[in-house]
Amino acid sequence: MRFVKGASDPLSIFFLCSFTFMGQRFRSVEHAYQYEKARFSGLDGLTERIRNCNSAYSAKMLGQEVPRSTSLESLNFNLMNQLLKLKWEQVPYFRNELLAAKGMEIVHPVSDIFWGTGTKDRKGRDMFGALLQNLLKIQIRSPERPHSRNHTHAPTISIPIQTTNRFDALAPNSNTNTPASQKHNKIPLFSKHRPGI
Repeated sequence: MRFVKGASDPLSIFFLCSFTFMGQRFRSVEHAYQYEKARFSGLDGLTERIRNCNSAYSAKMLGQEVPRSTSLESLNFNLMNQLLKLKWEQVPYFRNELLAAKGMEIVHPVSDIFWGTGTKDRKGRDMFGALLQNLLKIQIRSPERPHSRNHTHAPTISIPIQTTNRFDALAPNSNTNTPASQKHNKIPLFSKHRPGI
């Protein structure tokens, strides 16, 4: 089992590294994640404050000023998936650590019930661990050579909001008879009409 251990771990989004997203340079994935949330909320003043933070933790604290929305889970999921894919392409330490986890279950042992394993009283879905596991699986199956590109668009990812198994959210929806109430919500990552996250 491979635990994501915190800011000193290359698999963590708090890990300080040179990272480019939407033409901007960031100190970590967490910086980019919080920056994008603020940008789509129209908080232009907050975006630069986040980008200039000296630590990922400070960026996260500033990101708490972004209003929550009813679509928060699915929007954040799509954004995080794209950022991890870019980190794979840009950060060698991340690639090496992720490849070293081949054959192991990747676990994010934090109390957040969406991104982590949760607490003793509230079991989490560990979607961050699931995203890392899925990225590793994809790269092993059909490896891509890291390269530079202009990242302005991202794919739409389907996730069921009420998923109980973390890997269910990453599996293709092949059941054409799924009731409408259980179908995946499809939300484009970069959309002018997307609510703030």
